[in-house]
Amino acid sequence: MNWGKGITIAIIAFMTYILSMVYVMFQQSNQLVEEDYYEKSVGYEQRIQAKRNSKGLEDAIEVRIDDKYIAIEFPPKVSLQEVEKGDIHFYQASDGTKDAHFGFSKDGGQVQIIKKEKLAPGHYIIKLSWSEKGKDYYVEKSDVVIE
Repeated sequence: MNWGKGITIAIIAFMTYILSMVYVMFQQSNQLVEEDYYEKSVGYEQRIQAKRNSKGLEDAIEVRIDDKYIAIEFPPKVSLQEVEKGDIHFYQASDGTKDAHFGFSKDGGQVQIIKKEKLAPGHYIIKLSWSEKGKDYYVEKSDVVIE
C-alpha cells in the first residue's frame, strides 16, 4: 500500500465520521426549557420574592396520587378562598409537549384535584404559584411520578 491510498482512506473515513455526526445532530430534539425564557428571566426577581413569601409552605403542601386523581392539599395557613390567581404547572423536563397548566379552583376547600387522565405518564415537577392578599407565592414539588 502506498501513501496515496492511505491518505485517501483516511479522508474518506474522516468525511464519513463528519457526515454521520451531522446526521445524528439533526435527529436530536432542540426544545428549549422554556419557550419564553427571556420574559421569565426578566421577572426572576419576583420569583425569588415569591419563594421567600412561601418559606415554610414547601413541606406543608402535600401531593397525593391515586388511581384517578392527583390531590394537592394546602395547609390552613393558605386561604384558597382569598387566592386572586393561581397556577398549577406540571413541568416535565424531558418533553415540554407533556407540560400542563391548571388554574386554582375555589370549590374544593384546601384541596386542588386534577384528573390523572389529563396528564401523560412520567416524572413531573409541580410548580405552584398564586397570589393572595397582594402577595405572590411560589412552591415546587419535585419528583412526582404519574403512572
